[in-house]
Amino acid sequence: MNISKWISRGAILGTTILMACHSEPMFDDLGPLPILADAELVPHTSGRLQLKAQQKGTLGQLFSLDAEGQADYVHPVELDTAGLLPASFRVNAHPHFVYIQGKDTQMVAQRRLPLDGSYNFRDMGGIKTIDGYTVKFNKLFRSGSLADLSEDDKALLNTINFSTFFDFRRHEEIEAEPDPWEEMGVNYLHVPIGDTSLSRDKLIELIQQDTFQPEQVLIKGNRDFPKITQPQFTQYFETLLKPDSYPMLYHCTAGKDRTGLASVLVLSAIGVDRETVVQDYLLSNHHILPFAEEQLQKAAMIFGDNAHKLGPLMEVRAEYIQQALNVIDNEFGGMDNYLETALGVGPTEREQLKGLLLDGYTPVQDSVMISLDQ
Repeated sequence: MNISKWISRGAILGTTILMACHSEPMFDDLGPLPILADAELVPHTSGRLQLKAQQKGTLGQLFSLDAEGQADYVHPVELDTAGLLPASFRVNAHPHFVYIQGKDTQMVAQRRLPLDGSYNFRDMGGIKTIDGYTVKFNKLFRSGSLADLSEDDKALLNTINFSTFFDFRRHEEIEAEPDPWEEMGVNYLHVPIGDTSLSRDKLIELIQQDTFQPEQVLIKGNRDFPKITQPQFTQYFETLLKPDSYPMLYHCTAGKDRTGLASVLVLSAIGVDRETVVQDYLLSNHHILPFAEEQLQKAAMIFGDNAHKLGPLMEVRAEYIQQALNVIDNEFGGMDNYLETALGVGPTEREQLKGLLLDGYTPVQDSVMISLDQ
């Protein structure tokens, strides 16, 4: 993702531009990639895939899946002591496996798809709910812009056989970088979130001002989000509740703000605890920021010494999404009530959604819901 394209499109959070001024080093050390599932595959510095598990100790057994989804239980994948897979399992091929640890069996894969032209393209699979179910792989995906996809990227995505692309971007963002939905043969839904009033020239003007305090603008934008996006997220859930929508991708420009809140809402609706929901939101930093310094150097050719102010355009922070969650809790009576009264996603709809997205889950009528607000 080229940051100059972000700026030319006026990448936004709700109705506000994402910027902040930094005098300290631009990006802090993010530390190791958080593992949100029981086990995940991650790219290793050696170029090989590595199996990592939440619980320390002996790893379980891994069995490869063929193109038809059949597991080879006769020949377990040989893992070394660090959990590295043989080099024959290529990172950029996005292989899937069955993982057996004790009595537990689950599918594992890379949650971030190994694409050249979209850094924050993620499979929502593998995340566990409060009641122990796991989000299905190859069902629901999130990303940023798709305009820079390579032919190899498109070939990989075509193996997923997407049914729906749900696009939160504004009209001018799409005009600058349209989705390749027609050539990929998917159903395309455009439900824009955002304001068209802040132009590229206005952004450049704001960056020059020493008195500009964008952190407060950013906080206000997150605070407004639950109130101003209800029609868009209502349509988002209506799409999620249709079985023929899947596999489905939802995205915006950077894949972290509008898409980030969309992920918070759907994970909450199917029973994922809030700590995990926020951790998943923050994963965008791990996937985007490693590329940020290089892009900011390019941005310096446009913005000069003020280019460093663009750094937070690429990041997410817990304090920002917490603003939206505070409004949901304090003004709408909690996540359960917000989903039902603001978005039309009550207990019945949530049961249907769990049946669509959770592995092995059977919806029940008049169920007693696990509250996410406790």
